[in-house]
Amino acid sequence: MDMRWVKVLLVSVLLVAAFSLAAQTQQVLVRDILESPSRYYNLQVMITGEVVDVNIPSSPGERGFYVLMDNSDKKIKIVANTLPAPQTQWDVTGVVQIFPEDQEPFLRELNRVAAGGGCRDGETRTQKCKDGSEIVVARCQNGQWVSTGEQCKAGVNLLLIGLIGLIVVIVGAIIAVILRKPKAPEAPAASMQPPSAAPGAPPVPSAPAAPSYDRTRQVSTAEIERQVGGMKTKQVPSMLAELRVMTGSQSGKSFPLGFETVIGRVRGDVILEDASVSKEHAKIVFLGNKFAVENLSQTNPVILNGEKVQAQKELKSGDEIIVGLIKLQFRLI
Repeated sequence: MDMRWVKVLLVSVLLVAAFSLAAQTQQVLVRDILESPSRYYNLQVMITGEVVDVNIPSSPGERGFYVLMDNSDKKIKIVANTLPAPQTQWDVTGVVQIFPEDQEPFLRELNRVAAGGGCRDGETRTQKCKDGSEIVVARCQNGQWVSTGEQCKAGVNLLLIGLIGLIVVIVGAIIAVILRKPKAPEAPAASMQPPSAAPGAPPVPSAPAAPSYDRTRQVSTAEIERQVGGMKTKQVPSMLAELRVMTGSQSGKSFPLGFETVIGRVRGDVILEDASVSKEHAKIVFLGNKFAVENLSQTNPVILNGEKVQAQKELKSGDEIIVGLIKLQFRLI
């Protein structure tokens, strides 16, 4: 069996154990709950003591609480739907909870039985269980009701039986999934030869040939221009040169230069992504075995080696060109 299913089984067993422990009612002292609230958290317990204070809710929607002090001389708040009178003795069964504001433990009441005086030694108080049986929940000793700690077992047993049944179903389903191996369908044996026709019978027509999809697709001149980029490879100058971006977000990027290279923010051969660059800002041309730069912008100038470009100016390797706020360097390769 796979280890992960083993882990699932172990977790299920632990859950059953936790539920069974939670369902048991323990007779405890308030001192024990206050000293170890995390130990008793969400557990059902029974405490016996005297009501020393009652807090009546201010509005109908709220639940009040009362304060119970037991033989350990410790006090605990008990939240209940109905509140008892002060200076009365009670056997209180409830679930231990913790206030989130101050982390103080309290008891959420499930059942309350009078445990005060007025009894004669030997008297008992009984409780009828769902299975019809009766148990003694309190016995009078020295004129005081003392809890016996007994409880009805039917509800706990039903819970355990239901949980165990659920676990058995889950484990059985897991084992069935692990053991079941899907069987791959067997492919029918292909016949190597077509069935022979009976003597004298007309010949069986052969199946039509499958259509061919490997025909060459004819393309137009316009599609060649659009997909390939032209019918003829672009010529390059006899001198190879490039522009290298020195500043801005594209710093370090290089652009090769042709016979005519337009620099701009939107249109051109060199696109500079900066708002200070015009849509078409400058142009570098190759004429007479030399490169020259000229200004195309009416907003921001083109500066070559610190001087504004008014007309075409010849470029030399290492020259610095400023377009908007972007510095470029012209270099011969």
